[in-house]
Amino acid sequence: MIKLHDYQEYCKNRIIRQRAIGLFMDCGTGKTLTTLSALNELQLPHHVLIIAPKTIAKSTWTDEIKKWGFNLRTVSFVVDEKGKELTKKKRHALYSEIENNPPSIYIISRDLLHDLIKNTPIWYFPTVVIDEIQGFKNHASVRFKALKKIRPHIWKLIGLTGTPQPNGLMDLWAPMFLIDEGASLGKNITTYRNRYFTPNPHILVNGYPVKWDPKPGAEDYIHQVIKPWVVSVKNTAIKLPPLIEKNTYVEMSDFEMKDYNKFKREKVFDITSIEGDIDTIIAQNAATLAGKLHQLASGFLYKDRELWKSPKVPEYYSIHKRKLDALEHIINTSSGNILILYHYTADLINIKEKLTQLGFKEGMTQPNFQVFDKSGLMQQQWNNKEINIMLLQPQSAGHGINIQHGGYTLIWYSIPTSLEMYQQANARLYRQGQTHTTFIHNIITKDTIDEKFLANLERKASEQESLKDAVLLTLKT
Repeated sequence: MIKLHDYQEYCKNRIIRQRAIGLFMDCGTGKTLTTLSALNELQLPHHVLIIAPKTIAKSTWTDEIKKWGFNLRTVSFVVDEKGKELTKKKRHALYSEIENNPPSIYIISRDLLHDLIKNTPIWYFPTVVIDEIQGFKNHASVRFKALKKIRPHIWKLIGLTGTPQPNGLMDLWAPMFLIDEGASLGKNITTYRNRYFTPNPHILVNGYPVKWDPKPGAEDYIHQVIKPWVVSVKNTAIKLPPLIEKNTYVEMSDFEMKDYNKFKREKVFDITSIEGDIDTIIAQNAATLAGKLHQLASGFLYKDRELWKSPKVPEYYSIHKRKLDALEHIINTSSGNILILYHYTADLINIKEKLTQLGFKEGMTQPNFQVFDKSGLMQQQWNNKEINIMLLQPQSAGHGINIQHGGYTLIWYSIPTSLEMYQQANARLYRQGQTHTTFIHNIITKDTIDEKFLANLERKASEQESLKDAVLLTLKT
């Protein structure tokens, strides 16, 4: 018999009672276990589909079912029994068996959902669980449109997330539509926008607004209308060690800052190549400019693509090594094993070179470093403390990996723009099971776009906490 915390028991009962619900539970607080407990108690006489990010769909749900001994039959559309990814042919063969199989928990990744819907004659899954439902926040995406099409055929829908609005209130409409079919926020995005937002006149693309600001009082009203459909829980039973966040600032030289600010103003950057030629790098639009300024803050600038000798190996100019120097200092003054998060391939190349200079070897001979390959084996090696430094790209590995046992120091070499990515990656170490004081280091280049990105993360986090607090259930333990 599994003993659940009071908050898990409450959420389990809400899942059992309601036809649709969103659980806004912090990372590492038991969303998977709570949902499986409800499904195990329900023992539904039909198939259930779990939709999850690929890394989670591969093993997380099946591992939890085995760990807790639930009486639930599972079938994966993602991997076979040995964890090898299924071919399209094998996956389609599984589709043809659905109708004749006994009630089962089917697991699929978000990117395969459209394929499932397209290649099955009817919808076989009256109950659907959407893990990390914020991944459906884009109402124009293929995955959202596919799920919206079959939403009327879903009898019970459970949406799980720890980051319900990673970039603001506009992210809420699509996930909430999937939960309540438009009952709270309207049947379409246009109605939602017109009701609660006004277009920002200063940010236009081809004369059309691309940013919408909430009307006065809209935030509180939105929180109230979605409250019957969602629940956010702060669990006082889970006691984590302290979390210490540190910002390490580095500065470019006056000459480098002059070039940076000129590029920011004029969107043109002239640089002298090794051969002595002048290369001109042009940012065609605001998005490209932001990316280039982000690169400069990290100490490099990608060449224009047509100058690359190989399309698979991006070439770049080195601008400065300030972040690498800060990285060295943090490594030398930290204890335990270290997780380093990077954004660009150029960052990875430079970090690996720095680690080699510091005496670390790539491989399993210590002192060592490894680039995370998403495998269960490497997670195990890290948790067994066989890897001193692990390099991870959060876009490809921000969800569903449990590596809290291998270290307690995380370094953001590149500041991300996505709150979801930032919080999910931090939660890989700072989650239930962590026993040490955890350190999150942000390396920031002063007076650059890094500072803007960090400020935006703090603002988004504050807005998201307001939402979660508005639908909060506090349980005493």
